[in-house]
Amino acid sequence: MGSGKSCTGKLLAETLQYNFVDLDEQIEKAEGKSIRLVFMENGEDYFRKKEASILRLVQDKSPIVLATGGGTPCFFDNITFLLENFTCFYLNPDTDLLTNRLIKETAVRPVLDNATGYKEILQRIRELQTERGHVYEQADFKISFDETSQHHLHKLILDKL
Repeated sequence: MGSGKSCTGKLLAETLQYNFVDLDEQIEKAEGKSIRLVFMENGEDYFRKKEASILRLVQDKSPIVLATGGGTPCFFDNITFLLENFTCFYLNPDTDLLTNRLIKETAVRPVLDNATGYKEILQRIRELQTERGHVYEQADFKISFDETSQHHLHKLILDKL
């Protein structure tokens, strides 16, 4: 969440001449409403099942650069599916950088719903990193960074490919 997957993914897809697929956008299209509304109206369990289902459908659009939601790899057997079908990158921004990005987006990030202010958002990010980190660490490549430039992140990914 907020690591730059979508922005960097678009740039990477353009460079590689692949299609770009944002999993959250695919879910919103299928549901006819925002991710936030899906969470609010149907709950996280429903959302995660829909997410897993659509994840398996987008593979047919290969070759693609796929941006998943931050929780995607952590539910069902999604991490196994991703590792078997894609080259996976764990984008790991510095927590201060991530907090500064997300402080403006709490209204559209369901997992940050109750967080207000820098300290609460930072605490929630750290909780998510603790809960999800063991899954993220399974990615083929981990890229830690503290710069905000999408072009810099794009270059770091291309260097790994």
